[in-house]
Amino acid sequence: MDPWVWERIKTQDYPLETYGGCTCDNFWAWFGPLISLVVFSSLMVLYYAYKSLDISEELGDSRSIFFTMFTQLEAWAIGIPILIAVSGSSADIWLGSF
Repeated sequence: MDPWVWERIKTQDYPLETYGGCTCDNFWAWFGPLISLVVFSSLMVLYYAYKSLDISEELGDSRSIFFTMFTQLEAWAIGIPILIAVSGSSADIWLGSF
């Protein structure tokens, strides 16, 4: 749909300093479906973990599923602010130019 293209950006003429990376014009063309897949699968996991709460601990894994989902939520809670913080820097080329 929107192929990635290698792009090198010159930041200084002397001494020559550049940054390079793959970019695309429509970042949300692949990130939107990816994030919707992650959110949908997370919601399904939470639903089935909730449905299995009445199963005894020896047979069910609701507790470990909760901690796994909590770890994933922590990763998103830490990662998204970092992506926003670096969006105006030279790392912008690696992030697809939000």
